[in-house]
Order: sequence, then C-alpha cells, then structure tokens
Amino acid sequence: MKWLDKLQRKYGRHAIHNLTKYMTIIYATGLILQIMAPGFYEMYLSLHMSQVFKGQIWRLVTFVIYPPGGGLFFSLIMMVIYYQLGNTLENCWGAFRYNLYIFSGVLFHIVAALLVTLIEGDCYLTGVSYLNMTMLLAFITEFPNTQFYLLYFIPVKAKWIGIVDAAYLGLIIVSGLLSPIFPGVQISDFGTGVLVLFCVLNYIVYFFTLPGNRYTPRQIKRRTVYAAKVAASNVKVKAGRHRCAVCGRTEADGEELEFRFCSKCNGNYEYCQDHLYTHMHVE
Repeated sequence: MKWLDKLQRKYGRHAIHNLTKYMTIIYATGLILQIMAPGFYEMYLSLHMSQVFKGQIWRLVTFVIYPPGGGLFFSLIMMVIYYQLGNTLENCWGAFRYNLYIFSGVLFHIVAALLVTLIEGDCYLTGVSYLNMTMLLAFITEFPNTQFYLLYFIPVKAKWIGIVDAAYLGLIIVSGLLSPIFPGVQISDFGTGVLVLFCVLNYIVYFFTLPGNRYTPRQIKRRTVYAAKVAASNVKVKAGRHRCAVCGRTEADGEELEFRFCSKCNGNYEYCQDHLYTHMHVE
C-alpha cells in the first residue's frame, strides 16, 4: 500500500485521464478494421506468440484493439457498457489507480500467453475480453447495490450479476486447468483457463492487497460538481482578472485596455484608462 502511494505521488501526474475514452476509440478502430479487412487482425495483429518470437513484437500491443463482443450490433452495445463502467471506476479510484488496473490486466494477458506457450508450445490470443469481464466484476464489487435492468424492464441488483459473473469465470478456470486431465468434459481449453486465472488474479491483487482510496457514488457526484465549479471559476478569473469599477470592462473586452488602481479611493478599486481620471472617488 505504501509503495503504491509513493508510486502515485511520483508518477500520478503521468496518468492518462479519461483512459476509457481512448480504449473505446481503439475498440472502434478494431471494429472498423474487422468490417473492412476481415482476417487482417488475425494474421498480423493478434497475440500469436510464435510470431512474436519471430520478431513481430508489435503484436504485444496491437492485440488489444480487438472489439468486445461479436458482430457489429453487440460490439457497439458492449463498448457503450464498458465506457460507462470504466468512467465510473476511474472517478472512484482516480486516474492513476485505474490506469494501473487496466495496464496490469493487459500485462497479465501477455504473461499468461507466454506461460501457455512454454507449456503447450504456442498461444493465440485475441483481445482483452476477460479483462473487461473482471472490470464489470470490479464495478459490482464497488457498487453492489446498483440496480441494472435486464431486457430494459427486469430490475436486478448488481451483486447478483456479480455472483453469476464470478461463478462463470471460476468455471472457466477450473474447467480449463483440468482439461488436460479430463479432456472429455472440458468447457474451456487449458490456455483459456490460464488466461482467465491471470485476469482474476489482477482483480484479486487490486482489491485485496492494493486497496486504494475509493469513493461512494454520492462522493463521486460531489467531487464532479466541485471540479466543475472550480473549472468555471478559473475560467472566470482568467477571463476577467482586471475589471473597471465603473463600466465593468475587463481585459477580455480588448487587448488595448489598460487598468490602474486609484490611490485616492478608499479601497482597492480598479479603473480602465477611460475612467481612471473621471470617476467619483470612493471615500
């Protein structure tokens, strides 16, 4: 915890704010690529470890552009959902810790692919869909009483969706890891089991060993409103640092305007050059 706080103090200013927005743009790029050039991603951009070992190291980065879901309509829906979840988590955790969760999740994908390659000889991976699933789990962990509407009219508490999500991920892990021993009853293969295990480890490490400063939805709203007021006041101050006490003009009304304080007025009254010598002195 202490070393994480030190990292945040030292590198927090380099965190990418609104990271989910850029992730959504990347997914949209991948979706357009899938539509316009089917097969290009699989051949040149996916995380195919045997090709990485041959020098195609760009695959360690480009594999993340694969859009979530399947098909145009479902992918668009999933991108909207993950955009909302990601923005909420960033507001809750802060930009640095949200960045850490996402980038460590991507790194765990690479580590899992490397491990599977060392065991089975090769690994082929597309996208970070299981990282997105753990992001949903993270959201539900933070806000278990949030209410979702299945099919737009069935109210369901988030915690019940989280239980189903966790059970599904656990089933994939167990089935995948046991698939070499019981090949006839497998639900997922060994590589998928290892991948999901590492994604869940990323979630576990964050929530049980690196608990950050978190905020409730009410606190998030209060922080957002406060930030908006501060930004508005900063703009107002920037736009009108000097103001004539008579006509109310500021330097934003003209670059040629000059402002001076009157030494004869009782108080700090500032006037433009047109009223500096013509105003009534305040006593």
